[in-house]
Formats: sequence, C-alpha cells, structure tokens
Amino acid sequence: GVFIEIGLIANSVYVDFLQFPEIKNVYFHQSELSDSRAELLAEIEVYNPCQEITAICCRVLIDDKVVTTEEQELKAGGNKIKLPFKIRQPKLWWPHGYGEPWLYSAKIQVLIDNTVTSEFKHEIGLRTIELITDSDAQGDGSSFYFRVNGVAVFARGANYLPQDTLLNRTQATHYETLLHDAIDANMNMIRV
Repeated sequence: GVFIEIGLIANSVYVDFLQFPEIKNVYFHQSELSDSRAELLAEIEVYNPCQEITAICCRVLIDDKVVTTEEQELKAGGNKIKLPFKIRQPKLWWPHGYGEPWLYSAKIQVLIDNTVTSEFKHEIGLRTIELITDSDAQGDGSSFYFRVNGVAVFARGANYLPQDTLLNRTQATHYETLLHDAIDANMNMIRV
C-alpha cells in the first residue's frame, strides 16, 4: 500500500511517499513428491522502495493454512527470497480423464509489524511428469509417451495456434472457451 502525507510549510506544498516492500513475482519449484509429502520452494521477488525497511516477515499459506513463516533481511531495490515448505498428504493434479485436477490455493504474504503489506495469490498443482522413450524389443525403434504420477497417459490433444494475429485482442473468455471445447472433445493435452 501507499501512504501519502501532504503538508503545508511556509506557502510550499510537499508530498512524501512512504511505500512498503512489494511482491513482484513468485515462482514455485517442486523438488519432491510422494504419497506422504510434497517438498516445494517458493522463490519470491520482492521490491523494497526504501532504505529504512531492512527486515520483513514472509509467510506461505496453502489453502489458508500457514505452512511456513520466516524473517528476512532486505536491501533497498530488488530482493530474491527463497522459502522452502512442505505439504503433508498431498492431493495430486491429474490430466483430463485420469482423475481430479486438484489445485491448491497458495498465498505468499509480506508482513511488517504483523500487518500484511503485500500478498501474491496463485493456484498450484502437484504432479510428476516423465517423457518415456524406451527401446523396443527389436532395437530399431523406441516408445514415446508421458507418465504422469507414475501412470502411462495416452495423449489426446492438439497444437495451440494464436487465436488472433494481434495477441492483445484475445480475451480471457476466448482462452476459456477454447479449453472447454478441448475438454468436450476428450483432449487431455495442448501443445503450445
């Protein structure tokens, strides 16, 4: 948030902007996934506009439950913060036709004096995916398929081509309609 203080001094006007550190982007990395736990890393880009703020508290919430909280030092300007966290008994994301595409609601928060000053929200899915290319029995060919969460997946899909030559004319509703049409056609993959 931004606080603007305006004051009058001897017929002069001054404006003082006091800004707080702001989350610019978050990247989620999944390092391990099993039936009992998922280990992830949130890589957070925080911009600190002032030198007076040198420490913040970062918090990760999954489905509105706090999973980790850490104090972090800040410098003025850009900062990269890495927060490891775990999800116990994770629910997996599955492609269309293989199970529920479970998504977790993730929130990253920056706090100063126990007050949230910046928040980033994103949905994340947990899954493993492997491209399998095993040699065949004769040795002159190989397989080519994907294994998702340990299960071989028969890919049914299409190539995505831009919906308009001017990309900014494509609205979110256009993408939603296209993806719903792909689901209705029993597709489970889109190559971009």
